[in-house]
Amino acid sequence: MNVELRPVTRDNWRECIRLELEPEQRGHVASNVGSLAESRFEPHYVPTAIYADESMVGFIMYCPDVETDEEGLFWIFRFMIDRQHQRMGIGEQALRLALRDIASRGGRTVNISFVPDNTIAAGLYERIGFEATGEIENGEIIMTIDLN
Repeated sequence: MNVELRPVTRDNWRECIRLELEPEQRGHVASNVGSLAESRFEPHYVPTAIYADESMVGFIMYCPDVETDEEGLFWIFRFMIDRQHQRMGIGEQALRLALRDIASRGGRTVNISFVPDNTIAAGLYERIGFEATGEIENGEIIMTIDLN
């Protein structure tokens, strides 16, 4: 399966907001429509569609941390795979692609967070190489990975 990241554009944003999570996952990630609206007012956000074999199957959004002085720190703060495409390895491939893109943008360290009961996300992040920081922000567990 060929997985790619592509910008969310005028041509595909409607498809992006139609992506769905399983009902029990809906409290784990902000909505794609809300995320896209947010990105219109935060020019450093990178809203990105995840494609598998030419079909949009997910959404990921990341950005450099502009609130601290830590150079090269990025956050992945939205990440979802449509419910019909989960458990196929797409999420892992997409996350690895996002990390490569972040590195190409000058990223050295990437933080990601998840709600404590999202054990599937925790396992995925650990497989990729993220490690828990011991921090909790807004009720979410923070993990980090060094890209160097």
